[in-house]
Amino acid sequence: MHSKLSLLVIGLLSCGTVVQEDNDTPTALQEHGVVDQLATEVKSVSSRSGYGRDLVEDLFLDALKKDTALARVLSEVEQRQEEHPDIVAPFDRAMGLSAAYYGDAKSHAMQVNDSVVMDREMAILARSEASFKTYTSSADRIRSEYERTETRMGDLVEVLKLQRTLALMESHQMKEGNFEALWKEELARLQALEKALEAQRK
Repeated sequence: MHSKLSLLVIGLLSCGTVVQEDNDTPTALQEHGVVDQLATEVKSVSSRSGYGRDLVEDLFLDALKKDTALARVLSEVEQRQEEHPDIVAPFDRAMGLSAAYYGDAKSHAMQVNDSVVMDREMAILARSEASFKTYTSSADRIRSEYERTETRMGDLVEVLKLQRTLALMESHQMKEGNFEALWKEELARLQALEKALEAQRK
C-alpha cells in the first residue's frame, strides 16, 4: 500500500476527485500506450516478477478516485503504519537491550572457571530473564495480536483491490466486445489472399 497508492490517496484527499477523460472508462484503460505495453509484456513474460506495471494497482487507483470513503480509510491506515515504529520504539529498545544484556551476561558467566559458581550465576541469570519475560508477557501478547491484525488488514486491502478492480475490468471487457466480427473479417481477408495465391500456382 505504499508509494504510488499512498501518493494518490493523499492527492485525492487534498485536491479532490480527479476528472477522467472518459467517465465510463478507467484512466488505466484509456492510456492505450500503457495497455499495449502491458499486452506485450503479458505475451512475452511468463513470471509475475517480470511485469513492468501492475494493472490491478492502476485500476484500484481509478476506483479510489470515485470512492473517497475508502481512500480516506486507506490514508488513515497508511498514517498508522508510518507512526507505529516511532510509537513502539521504547518497547523495541527495551527488548533489544534486555536480550543483549542476557546474552553478554551468559558469555561472562561461562568464563568463570569454578563450575559450581558458573552454574549458580547461570541459574541466577536464567531466573532473571524468565522473570523479565513474565513481566512483559502481556505486552508481548498484545504485540502478537497487533501483528496478526496488521496481517488481516493487509489481506483485506488485497481483497478490496480484487473486488473493486474486477468489476471495472469486466465492465470494460463487455464494452469492448468479444471481437468475433473482427476475426471473421481478418479470416475472410486472409482466405481471399490464400485463394489469390492458389490461383497463381501452375
